Amino acid sequence: MIPYSELFEVELENHLEKLEDKFEYKRGTTTGLQMLNAPLSFDIETTSWKHKNGDQTLFLANMYVCMVSLDGMKISFRYWHEFQEFCEKISQFLFLGKNQRKRKKDRRFAKRCIVIYVHNLGYEFEFIRDMFTWESKPHIFAKTHSPIAVRSDLGIEFRCSYIASGLSLAKVGENLQTPIQKSGDLDYEKWRHNETPLTGKEWGYCETELDIVV
Repeated sequence: MIPYSELFEVELENHLEKLEDKFEYKRGTTTGLQMLNAPLSFDIETTSWKHKNGDQTLFLANMYVCMVSLDGMKISFRYWHEFQEFCEKISQFLFLGKNQRKRKKDRRFAKRCIVIYVHNLGYEFEFIRDMFTWESKPHIFAKTHSPIAVRSDLGIEFRCSYIASGLSLAKVGENLQTPIQKSGDLDYEKWRHNETPLTGKEWGYCETELDIVV
């Protein structure tokens, strides 16, 4: 896992260049967008608690680490502004969404995006909904009222792998013979914040989650 604060920009750009060489853009049947067919995933870990406010009980949560996997390159972020900057860099380098090149005669630069899979997007979306400008309202899964997919104007689409598979992350890992606890574990009763050091086992758990989603 590479902390974003220690990631060199040239290292990220070289990996994105290899990503485009390795995978291809495929036109979506309903959107008409060119979508990069690559294994990309996103996950967050949070600390949650209850807060009494008069007669009300508020359920609050704080992200202490979020992570992205780009075909094997795993990057961690301890602050949301790091993740936002990262998404902007990807969009600019790959010419996605609002950063696309204006070459109407060149099909390679038709409007395109990348798809990042998230297990239980309904939860993660509550944290990122105000961070980006969304091109359209989220596609909602009627049974649970959870978003199936949502695309930002940066050309980054977050798509729910839980709704697509119908299985919990633990069950998907079991089917793939990659149990979540195999590489580590997380104590969800422990309070953590953005500066809380994580142990090797905790990082192992986080990395395994990313691997299972893709």
